[in-house]
Amino acid sequence: MTGSKPFLTAGVAALIGAALLARILPVQAQAQAEPPPAATVAGVWIGTAKDEAGNVQDIQLHLEQRGTEISGTSRRQYVRMTIYFAIMEVRGSIAGGHAVTLEETTIVQQSPGSGWSLIKAMQLTLSGNTLAGKWEALNQESGGKIAAGEMTLKRSAE
Repeated sequence: MTGSKPFLTAGVAALIGAALLARILPVQAQAQAEPPPAATVAGVWIGTAKDEAGNVQDIQLHLEQRGTEISGTSRRQYVRMTIYFAIMEVRGSIAGGHAVTLEETTIVQQSPGSGWSLIKAMQLTLSGNTLAGKWEALNQESGGKIAAGEMTLKRSAE
């Protein structure tokens, strides 16, 4: 076959290669893309925490979220006794877009003469603009349960 032209010229081969790459690259980019972000709990949440004895506390959470990690502060005070309050650091995580686990880690500030316990386990569920679930405060030395109850918080427009 002397004098015959090659079936694929360099230009045609380059065009076919570019077309194939254009079809393959989007699939690879989708496969390497990170999973969609979890639902966000970042913001201010306001509500109440009621213990098993029926005592009610106002609670406010100021939360930040990075991926599934949550940090921020909680502010608690007894209803009708606004002079008794405590502000705590809080940390936790969100899983599955709705299961929120938080714990107060350090008392940052509290009213004089008050002795607040840290809530060491908040098992909350995110549903729209509501966080609700159970909580449990533990004794700092023994780890024994001091109090437990339920809380309901609504996302604030603040």
